[in-house]
Amino acid sequence: MAKDNDTSDLERSSNRLGQRFSNTSESNGSEDTEDGPTESTQSANADSSSDTNASAIEWKPTTVYLPENTRREFRRFLKRLTLDHPEIEDAEKRQLHTALIRAGMEHPEEVAEFAEQEL
Repeated sequence: MAKDNDTSDLERSSNRLGQRFSNTSESNGSEDTEDGPTESTQSANADSSSDTNASAIEWKPTTVYLPENTRREFRRFLKRLTLDHPEIEDAEKRQLHTALIRAGMEHPEEVAEFAEQEL
């Protein structure tokens, strides 16, 4: 019973966090001043009303912690990716984040090797 209560509390917290950041992402145009977890959460919820596929997919915010230099590289990578591949230039950040995570999930050996190098 306590486990159910913990899960519902977590879900309510996640919903509040998602709503809070979806509202601020529309009014905050500067991405350079955002910290890593905030940027990730905002991008996961940005422009949900403008995406016609958003009604079919329920997006949930996820916090990813990155060192500051990696966060900057990640943001540059996303920009470069959309410039190098014009077919995805209209993709939202949350779609790109999902694609990156899915690619990692489909190649667990490479992820494990890289994680081992970082340890």
